[in-house]
Amino acid sequence: MHNVPSSNCEKSSCVCCGSSNNQSYNPLLRLETGETDVEEYVHLFCAQRDSRFGFCWCCGRGAVYFVEDLNEASECANHEGESVPDYPDEDLDSYIEYVRKGD
Repeated sequence: MHNVPSSNCEKSSCVCCGSSNNQSYNPLLRLETGETDVEEYVHLFCAQRDSRFGFCWCCGRGAVYFVEDLNEASECANHEGESVPDYPDEDLDSYIEYVRKGD
């Protein structure tokens, strides 16, 4: 998880609600913007309820992104294309046929 390092907990706050980190109840997660010099954080609770934020299906709930930074398959830039199988459809059809013949 990309939780806030303990040294940043006291001075970090959520960009949605402005509250500080509560590691056990509502942790702050780093907002992955691609900019290394700007650190913004959002509570997991806030990110789940605000339509401006989303989660990469590969990263899970450990990283928060702006929705516009995710593609149509809910993938971040690091995982772009991973939802598309790397084998042709014919291979899948052939496998399905093979499995059905085994019944």
